[in-house]
Amino acid sequence: MNARADAAFAASARTIDRSILVFGVIALVGSVLLSPSSEAVTLFGYDLPVMCSYRAFTGMDCPGCGLTRSFTFMGHLQPLQAFASHMAGPFAYVAVVAQVPYRAWRLYRNAPGATLHG
Repeated sequence: MNARADAAFAASARTIDRSILVFGVIALVGSVLLSPSSEAVTLFGYDLPVMCSYRAFTGMDCPGCGLTRSFTFMGHLQPLQAFASHMAGPFAYVAVVAQVPYRAWRLYRNAPGATLHG
């Protein structure tokens, strides 16, 4: 590859790392700020509307329903309730938690002009 392609690839990788880092931080902060219950999620005492359009129209859960509640239960260190809300939720939460330091490290390591010693 030529130098321009290498630079474009590096810039694209940094954009992806930055986007995933921002999404992860927002998801983690949201999971702590939101208050979970078995039926809804509240923010500072106010019930949030149902985000799933399938559930809002049919009243039935879709395969993704419960993930937000599961994340909020994990953010409040309640893994049993998180598994009860959605079986994949705690695993997704751990994956998001792992992305935050990993993406921050990649951005630090690949910053323009950065040199790592050792």
